[in-house]
Amino acid sequence: MNFVVEGIMVPCITGFGLVGNMASVAVLRSPKLDMKVSFRHILMMLALFDSMFIIVTTVSFTFEQISPDWKMHYQAIVFPKMLPFIQIALTGSIWSTVSVAVERYLSVVHSGTRLSHLSSKMYVIPVITLSVLWNIPRFFELYTCYEIPAELVPEELVNSTRKDDFNLVTDEYGENLTLRIPIVCPTELRANPEYIRYYILLANFVTMCALPLFLLVVTNMLLYRTISSANIAVSRATVRQKRDQSIAMILVLIVVVFVCCNSVRMVLNMYEVFQAIISDTGSHMEEWPYWCEILSLISHLLLVLNSSTNILIYCWKDTKFRKMLFETLGGNKFGGSGDTIFISMQRVGEASPV
Repeated sequence: MNFVVEGIMVPCITGFGLVGNMASVAVLRSPKLDMKVSFRHILMMLALFDSMFIIVTTVSFTFEQISPDWKMHYQAIVFPKMLPFIQIALTGSIWSTVSVAVERYLSVVHSGTRLSHLSSKMYVIPVITLSVLWNIPRFFELYTCYEIPAELVPEELVNSTRKDDFNLVTDEYGENLTLRIPIVCPTELRANPEYIRYYILLANFVTMCALPLFLLVVTNMLLYRTISSANIAVSRATVRQKRDQSIAMILVLIVVVFVCCNSVRMVLNMYEVFQAIISDTGSHMEEWPYWCEILSLISHLLLVLNSSTNILIYCWKDTKFRKMLFETLGGNKFGGSGDTIFISMQRVGEASPV
């Protein structure tokens, strides 16, 4: 199952996601898209964090599934260096989504006020700063150490403190070699029960699950209520208000996909927090149950999927984005704008209650 999910499905989704995210950035850079500058910049930040996440996740979990040599010699060297960037990218992706929700909430619910005209810097700088500073401890959690495989240690040396000094194999020329393999080892910080309980489990649960989910639910409820009320008096709305309401529907779908794809991760985090609270040591489980291993695998897949599919939402819900995307990709060379590909999607979108 690991090979199917992480060795086949994840890299396929990653390839699509990278192309889609880069194409999204190319379109979002254009002022012709008729989106507020702040909204375009937040979506670009989201696409870049998503691209970073799927790249480092693929390197961390896919390469070892498709290459035994990588798993034996390089995985333990690379993974401690990749983990902090996985967390930075995930944090950035989560809070970029929250920023999208806040920006749309202020633009639609508080239209015409100073809050609706906040600079994109007010969204981008806090998200990047939080993503980096919050995950600085991650750089000090793991390191690469080396050990001699137990099965290769002579029986008489098993209890010897000098067994690492002995050469266990010889090369093709008869010269002595020491066979040691790299493994991932926790630092003293990562092994500290207080650090595990209060930072990895409790603080990260609040910062990466509870608080973002709360903000997304509240802003979307208020936003959806405002849009529903505005639809009754749509004839009195300005062109700008109609456009803002239309773009707000992009956010609704982004949040729906985000919650669905992050739900498994949230369940696992809540389970870990619960186990930490009831355990005597105050730390997480030494060994996960098998069902947690399966859910963790599914969570990796869903997180990669979440970071790869926003371009489909943009194309589905925004005609202008779709047309500009095909222009960017050279759609006119094929005798049209490419709208026919999305006609059925658009009709479904127009009939959709969201």
